[in-house]
Amino acid sequence: MEQVGLPADFSLSHDLFPAHPLTLRSLESLPEGVIEAPLAFLEVTPTLSVRTVVVNQTPNVHIKVPLIMRSLGTKNIRLIKPSTLYDGHWFERLLTHLEQSDSELSGTLFHCNEKHGGHVGDDKTFAYIVREYPVHHCEDQALVPVAALASPMPDGRLFLEHLAEQYYQQDTLAWFTDYVDLLCKVHLTLWLRYGIALESNQQNAIIAFNKEGKMTLAMKDNDAARIWPNRFKAFEQHSPVQCDQLLDQRIKVDNELALGQMFTTITLQLDIAAIVEAMAAKGIASSASLYAVVARSLAYYIDDLGAQGHETKLARELLFDSPDLYAKYLLSSGSLLSKEASGASDINKYYGLSAPNFLLLTSEDAQHAYLTAIKQSVS
Repeated sequence: MEQVGLPADFSLSHDLFPAHPLTLRSLESLPEGVIEAPLAFLEVTPTLSVRTVVVNQTPNVHIKVPLIMRSLGTKNIRLIKPSTLYDGHWFERLLTHLEQSDSELSGTLFHCNEKHGGHVGDDKTFAYIVREYPVHHCEDQALVPVAALASPMPDGRLFLEHLAEQYYQQDTLAWFTDYVDLLCKVHLTLWLRYGIALESNQQNAIIAFNKEGKMTLAMKDNDAARIWPNRFKAFEQHSPVQCDQLLDQRIKVDNELALGQMFTTITLQLDIAAIVEAMAAKGIASSASLYAVVARSLAYYIDDLGAQGHETKLARELLFDSPDLYAKYLLSSGSLLSKEASGASDINKYYGLSAPNFLLLTSEDAQHAYLTAIKQSVS
């Protein structure tokens, strides 16, 4: 206690609890029994994730704390719902188990340790999660968030080109193929075998490169995933967690479409298509040829899972039969519409079937024909 400017005997009646300094400044008052320490306990640095800071002295340890600001819409205040501490750890345990028990997922992913956290009752402004990246992964591997891949570097190239130079002998297309294969293998297996979809957006999706350049997924912050109990029940008996332990009932969905929507709008569009468009804009390859790589990878893993006896009908329909893909209508649900008007139980998961299906536009001719049709329809 003395380290933060409080009398030593406060340790008999109080516990230290992390809070973002900007959050403290925004509060008109503190909950009963809570006082602000005169001095800071740790030196931290902000990260790509707006609520998360890294501990300067132990950079493999991150702390997620509430921040009273709006992003992704006026309704989306960046607080921490206490249930997410427990549900996030639930998925950590499950995904770690699947990596260890499923030979096809073995070596493709690891999960951060998120078992420690705290909250003051149901107060969303006083909660925290400690996220610890395994030391052996931090020491031996380079961790790169997907959000950084298309960043421009001082030499004018994209960051992903630097990674390809370091790990793939400058073969950017070979890197891209392996990157897409890794995402498709992991996320299609989770969806089609286990009934799981992860909200692994660009800041949550992290690629770990070992010294030889082999990529694995570093998983974290999976407190808003989706699971379809009807599909997962075949594996639940041997799972370390059970569906009825989840606190946020929105995580459990009653149909497979919810999984397909999340896969399409997060993994496919944010983690893959955004990289395609950045590479195409830089002239590394045409978007048509890159989408052909994506389509081949998706088809391969869907066919493989289908051959193992897993149901793949909806995945084929969503990804290869429909002229449109689902898109996230976050502006509508987060700002323009009330929850009553949108009917969305979660404003981050409100969709419309209106995005062009780029998986069907894998040639220059197909793209040209599509654009011509669009121009004619609006003229």
